[in-house]
Amino acid sequence: MTSLHPWWQRPFGIGIVIALTSDSNNPHWRLPGMRDAEQLRDSLNRAAIALRDAKGIREFNMGRIQVDDFCAIVAAIR
Repeated sequence: MTSLHPWWQRPFGIGIVIALTSDSNNPHWRLPGMRDAEQLRDSLNRAAIALRDAKGIREFNMGRIQVDDFCAIVAAIR
């Protein structure tokens, strides 16, 4: 989760929130023109952490990997 505040948006109190997700179809969510972007970023981040904790999910993203890479990872685990 990132928030950006271009110089021309700062006087208006708006910014851009960018979320990097594990969704392979939509890995980046860009939310432009958000009021109080830093607070929104922090709130979304805290909500995501709380939801992961409630479900007992660890944050672990491997992304898309090649079959050969997967075989090497499995071999290393054994």
